[in-house]
Amino acid sequence: MIYRILDAIRHNQYKQLALYIRHNYDLNVKTKDGRNGLFIALDIQEPIKRTRMLKFLLDNGLNPTHIEYNYGYTVLNEAIYRQQIDSVNLLLAYFGGEVDFRRYDHRGRTILHQAVETNNPSILESLINVMNHYRISVDILDENGLTPYLLATKLHLREMANILVKKGRASRQQSDAKLHKNANDWELEGIEEHRLLELERLKNEINDALKAGRIVKAKRLRAAHILPIIKMNASDISRDEISQHLLSDSFVDTSRDKDTSVMSIDHHQSLQSLKVTPIHQFINMTPEGTIPETFVHSEPFFDEDTLNNHSQSRMTITSYRNNNPTNEMLYLNTTDDLFQVIEL
Repeated sequence: MIYRILDAIRHNQYKQLALYIRHNYDLNVKTKDGRNGLFIALDIQEPIKRTRMLKFLLDNGLNPTHIEYNYGYTVLNEAIYRQQIDSVNLLLAYFGGEVDFRRYDHRGRTILHQAVETNNPSILESLINVMNHYRISVDILDENGLTPYLLATKLHLREMANILVKKGRASRQQSDAKLHKNANDWELEGIEEHRLLELERLKNEINDALKAGRIVKAKRLRAAHILPIIKMNASDISRDEISQHLLSDSFVDTSRDKDTSVMSIDHHQSLQSLKVTPIHQFINMTPEGTIPETFVHSEPFFDEDTLNNHSQSRMTITSYRNNNPTNEMLYLNTTDDLFQVIEL
């Protein structure tokens, strides 16, 4: 009989439900995991039919504060999780004064913390309106000692944080109850946690690609992770280290691959900026050092006036050969640190 009642709810069979009521059957039955008919009504896809069934069940005595066994959810928690704003507003209109805003679910969150995590402004505003009506502060703590505002700051949900401050009058100065960190500290903590989560996600994607034999995709994913690091730290690492990264298996020649690249435009621009430097620029970039004596001739081949005139002219090898094809020796203007003379 339990499953017949729940099946009638799921399929909007009002005549069947009315028959059960006339024969004094209790509609407030539950599944093995503790879900009553209100939870089942949330499975109805069309919003109009769903809200009509919720009204029917609430009018016939189903308990909206009942807690299911798996997650510690009430039907309001479940509606917030599914982000059914119409169901949330209906449930708050029926039993908003009975909602326990300080109760924790199995993850240690209050219903307001759960609403912050959904990042749905409409749901959060509906909850705050009820709390303001009953003069309940939004600065309630979860099991980790965080207020909803601190949680929104940690998760970088700025719109949710602004709603809590403007509509809920949340305190910006309040610290958490355990670590005594303020909003700025938790924002930095959230950045680090997000970085670690993204790194773990990327590692899993690379491992999945390698297991599936998709080597090109794995190389691109590795490049997508390493290139931003090189771009951010370009001033702190040497050209040799950059070249070593580029020559490793972490990078892939995207010009030869026709598949869609997962790398962003910035990443491709980073690759283009890391081309080989011309030798004359590279020589100018290298720091000056002691010139080995074995590379320097102590005796000049020409007299001092000829040498000075040649240094001022700064002629290249090509132009010097074209203008003076019979000379046996050439001086180079860029080889003061390397050679004095090139013998032809």
